[in-house]
Amino acid sequence: MKPTAKILFVIIIVISTFSINAKSDDFNIIKDRVVAELMKTPTEDDQIEVIISKMNEDGSFNDINYVDLSRTAGFPQRNHTYNLVYLAFLEIRIIFFVPI
Repeated sequence: MKPTAKILFVIIIVISTFSINAKSDDFNIIKDRVVAELMKTPTEDDQIEVIISKMNEDGSFNDINYVDLSRTAGFPQRNHTYNLVYLAFLEIRIIFFVPI
């Protein structure tokens, strides 16, 4: 391999390494912005109490009919997931000390 080809190869490797690092930094910036925007979502303390008051010991909710899986019922089981996501969202805010 000619000396100029070796130098060119090393330059290409160095430049590609810098561009890879820049891309990962860009992803972190975007991720931080998305998380910050999601954390701005308002939450209500009374909603937490309502969700927890409906929860049974086994993790089910007493206002959801888990037996009826028909589509005509409007798939009420989706409310189970919504309630869990809402509680998890609040837990994340508490862990990271984001004001509610």
